[in-house]
Amino acid sequence: MKVNKTNQTKSYFSVIFILLIFLSVLSVSAQVFQSSSDTVFKDENGKVISQAEFMQKQKSGEYGIEPEIVNGKIAAMKLKKGSGGNQPQVINVPRGAKIASVENTPFTEAVKKETFEKVWQTINEKYWDATFNGVDWNAVKTKYEPQLNDAKTNQDLIILLNKMLGEIKVSHLAVIPPDRVFSEQALPDNSKQGSIGITTRLLENSELVVISVREDSPAARAGIKNGFLIKKIDGQTIAEILAEQKKKGGFRLRDEITAVRAVTAKLLGNIDKKVSVTFIDEKDVEKNLEIERQNFGIALGANFESKQLSENVGYIKFNIFVGDLQQQFADAVAKMQNDKSLIVDLRGNRGGIASLTTAVAACLDKGKNSLGVSQFRTKKEQYDYEGNDKSFKGKVFILIDEFSGSAAEVLAGGLQANKRAVIIGQTSAGAVLPSTTESLPNGGALQYAIADFKTSDGKILEGTGVIPDVKVKLTRKDLLAGKDLFVETALNLAKR
Repeated sequence: MKVNKTNQTKSYFSVIFILLIFLSVLSVSAQVFQSSSDTVFKDENGKVISQAEFMQKQKSGEYGIEPEIVNGKIAAMKLKKGSGGNQPQVINVPRGAKIASVENTPFTEAVKKETFEKVWQTINEKYWDATFNGVDWNAVKTKYEPQLNDAKTNQDLIILLNKMLGEIKVSHLAVIPPDRVFSEQALPDNSKQGSIGITTRLLENSELVVISVREDSPAARAGIKNGFLIKKIDGQTIAEILAEQKKKGGFRLRDEITAVRAVTAKLLGNIDKKVSVTFIDEKDVEKNLEIERQNFGIALGANFESKQLSENVGYIKFNIFVGDLQQQFADAVAKMQNDKSLIVDLRGNRGGIASLTTAVAACLDKGKNSLGVSQFRTKKEQYDYEGNDKSFKGKVFILIDEFSGSAAEVLAGGLQANKRAVIIGQTSAGAVLPSTTESLPNGGALQYAIADFKTSDGKILEGTGVIPDVKVKLTRKDLLAGKDLFVETALNLAKR
């Protein structure tokens, strides 16, 4: 969960302007967008305008965003006519722009030592819990500093640092590689990176199943369908891929989350090289397919959907708390005021900007309430919200799964505690710490937690997650039949 620089309560939530872009098809780690006060913004004609004017025009839905790249760096952010709307804007990185990557970031002994020291010192001074979750942080430094001699590359250093941070055993604490840091100084070097266009989940029996296939993707063209099982990727079994991922150290969420992230990373690769995937199809026939990879670009903003599921039941789904979500959500709710029930689908929503949780909550609860409280090192902050006559007045059902994380958990857990929403699905990720980032000498960034979070009834969601009121099991049988039992359960409850 990222803290927004704009405003929350004129408080410590004004830490930094950062946007997490979760790229389910392009990466398994967070990609960070960092802007500074000297960023240049231009209109569609190339005229320099203020950031406020830039954002206002982009919100109209008539404009997309594209970077102006000079000598491999972003010189300005420019509006692009005719590519706005509710769907996320996509930046296609020019193939000639060899920019930030682990490999081309300068790596010297001095950079290595400076990076280690900054990571350790930042956590020592700024991590929200001065007890470091019961860990002797000085002893951790003594343990890992000598291992710097074994770090021969930037990638070695990042793995070492993440192992060190993993000693605290909490989420939102990691070193992000240079190729996942997206700023006005550097675009991520993903111009030749791509994937096949599928989303997966781990079933209770530890089988990996396809739950969605992107339209017009290599997977769709290869005939992959929901319910297909994945047995191997480039000859490795899912168990072997998971074991390999765990060897990298650092803090890991539950196996069902780690396995999916590891598989997503395995499917990611050079678009000039095909990936070999062994599937079990709908007839239980094993198929080994060589599938090309495709670059889907960098999505900016939320993928937002709203529709009527029946005469009296509305449905809203979005994948991240960013951008103009507050207005999009309010507009959608306004059209559903006469509905008796509203389903908010947060499955796969990995979080985003903290202040947007209270904005969404105010659209769903006409009362004056709080989603919870965050404890910083020296102060507390409430996630207060206040609805009005335009807030939705009917029943609210929120769908979650193990990939509902961070800000999504704050909203779901907070409204559950306030008895405003019925939570349906599977236990959420349990990664619920407000965080920020700082740049590092090695070209990467350090993400670290600046507070904890408790719901209004005192529940700690970090490491535990939101426990659904009504549990729903994901099954291959339902996926093959085209059924969504999560939505069906909500619709049945709405009839009562």
